[in-house]
Amino acid sequence: MLTAEALEALGMGYLDAHQYGMAQLTFGRVTELQDTRASAHAALGWAMLNLGDAMGARAAYAKALEADPTYDKARLNLAALRCRFGDTDGARRELAVLKDMGTLNGPDVDAGWKACK
Repeated sequence: MLTAEALEALGMGYLDAHQYGMAQLTFGRVTELQDTRASAHAALGWAMLNLGDAMGARAAYAKALEADPTYDKARLNLAALRCRFGDTDGARRELAVLKDMGTLNGPDVDAGWKACK
């Protein structure tokens, strides 16, 4: 049986390959196995956004921050989502919490926040 860690790594590979449907399925399974895994919820949100489900992405980012309020990738992705939908002030509030956005990268990071910095 695959562990949550192994499945999450597989999901990251799917994100990296822009296979968002497979990533969504994989991260969904990770969150079933380990509901408090902030990284999986945040990555699930990014996959969902790429599949056109902005509300699902918002919910996934909220779940990630509920599991770990200090998980910066979820906060950065939430800021990017707010920015994408014209909530510049909301995006800037989220970004103000973050220390160093330059260190946040990978296939699970939405670069859309840059339009609102």
